[in-house]
Amino acid sequence: MTMSEPAAQRVYVVRRHPEWELKPFWNGVWEYRAPTNGGVVRAFRSKERAEAFKARLEQRRRQRVPNPRVNPFYLSRAWEMDYGRLTSFPESVLDDWLRDLGLTPPVPPPHMTGRPRSSSDWAFWWGRTAPAMTEEQRSGMWKALDRVEFYEVVTLELE
Repeated sequence: MTMSEPAAQRVYVVRRHPEWELKPFWNGVWEYRAPTNGGVVRAFRSKERAEAFKARLEQRRRQRVPNPRVNPFYLSRAWEMDYGRLTSFPESVLDDWLRDLGLTPPVPPPHMTGRPRSSSDWAFWWGRTAPAMTEEQRSGMWKALDRVEFYEVVTLELE
C-alpha cells in the first residue's frame, strides 16, 4: 500500500450460516438451496457490533425452539459423527442427557451392530424422533447442542 492509497475499508456482514442450506449425501442426494440475498441479515462497520448482533440473533433463535424439521445433525457432514461440531458434551454424556429427557439415543441399523454411530444414524434418528418430542424435550436437545450456530459474521473488503 502506498501513501496515496486509502486504507482498505471493511464491512462485517451477519448472515445465516450457509451450512444450513446444504443437505448431506445420506439425505438421498446432495441438495443445496441458495438463501435469499445470500442469507445476509445486516452489515456493520464495527466487528464488535456485528458479533453482538449475531449473539442476540442466536439467543432469540434458541429461545423459540426450532421447528422439528431443523435437523442439527446435518451439520456433521462426514460419515463419522463429529460431536465437537455440535456439542461440548462427550458422546456418553450426550446419551445420558437424552435418557434424562426421556429419549432413547440412536443405534446403528441391526446389520451394522457393533460399529460406532454415524452422522447419518443421528440425522435419521432426529428425523424420526423430533416430530414426536415434547417442547421440553426439543428444548433440552437444543441446550445440549450448544455449539450449533445459525448465523456467522463474515468480513468483506470494500473496494
